[in-house]
Amino acid sequence: MVIPPPEGSGAIWRPADPGPDHVGGAERQAAHALGAFLAGILLLSEALTPLRLAAAALIASGLVLMKLSSAH
Repeated sequence: MVIPPPEGSGAIWRPADPGPDHVGGAERQAAHALGAFLAGILLLSEALTPLRLAAAALIASGLVLMKLSSAH
């Protein structure tokens, strides 16, 4: 939620231009979670267990569903 400055404060409020490659907040968090998962597996040699694979699959499927449900 973006809160504009109070009226009469002299501040000019303009929404930021997200640009063409903008990823929404929830989608960005899901992508970061997948990146952290992969970094843990590849860089930190964490165990790749079935439960961790299932969790990563749920995150990835949520990311796909959010993308499909977006208006644009």
